[in-house]
Amino acid sequence: MTAIVFRSFRGRVLLPLLLPLLAFGASPGAGQEPPVFPSITATPTNRHEPGRFVWYDLVTDDVAAAKTFYGELFGWEFGSNSEDDLFTVITLNGKPIAGIILEDKTERDLPTARWFSSVSVEDVDDAVEAALDRSADIRIPPSDLPDRGRYSVLHDPQGAALVLLRATGGDPTTSTEYGAGEFLWTELWTRDASAAVSFYEAVLGYKAEFTGDETRRYFVMSRDGQPQAGIGQLPPVDADPAWLPYVAVRSVREIVRRVPELGGEVILPPEAIRRGSAALIADPTGGVIAVQEWPLPDQSDGDAKEDR
Repeated sequence: MTAIVFRSFRGRVLLPLLLPLLAFGASPGAGQEPPVFPSITATPTNRHEPGRFVWYDLVTDDVAAAKTFYGELFGWEFGSNSEDDLFTVITLNGKPIAGIILEDKTERDLPTARWFSSVSVEDVDDAVEAALDRSADIRIPPSDLPDRGRYSVLHDPQGAALVLLRATGGDPTTSTEYGAGEFLWTELWTRDASAAVSFYEAVLGYKAEFTGDETRRYFVMSRDGQPQAGIGQLPPVDADPAWLPYVAVRSVREIVRRVPELGGEVILPPEAIRRGSAALIADPTGGVIAVQEWPLPDQSDGDAKEDR
């Protein structure tokens, strides 16, 4: 088993998980006109937190199916940009949290739908230069979107896609308590965790803390003393490296029960995870996402020590 580790406001918690992760595929097609991307904040904050994951986009060719699935499962609501039907804003309690990008798959053979995670950076161009120096593949060079900000899409040396973003108006405010339906955590699962750690320390300014062992390799990536992401070693399965978003839920078992009813697939059930507090699911269009029970079920100090 592998440990998923992050800090709550009540201290460190360890969430064991083995992920037979699926490939997420490549960035949006070059032959498709880009959607009109709105700001990632309802109102400007004018504050940036480099290293924090601040936005998520689902790229799919079936927006209606995705909206039905996630709306029923997480209580998400949706609003289309009045100027452009290629982009749908996902909101929770009136706050924008993510987006859905409509992609035309007729021009090239694309893999299944996939989630893209966006991380805040101080300077997109500097981060891209650092990534290029370390053999990254820049799929979309630094570009400006008037309302969204300056961004770039890279594939790291092991192939995981990531969006670098300097958001117009600043990053969204940080939750002090995570409610159901909110994005909770982001993890990279990759073939060589140690190499990935070195890459992201250089590109994103992270400081890594090793929390696993030789058979359970996991690193917590922090910036300015705040845990921001995790990096874990993929098990020996036929899977491509990818960044995986987590959504907080009140009951992971209730969510898992409803996934097939809504046309999705349970890839990794809670029964396969110690304490049954998380699961890996796919929506009807193929987008893969994790759900994490939050707050965590009560556990003894002995259990936590055993995980460490």
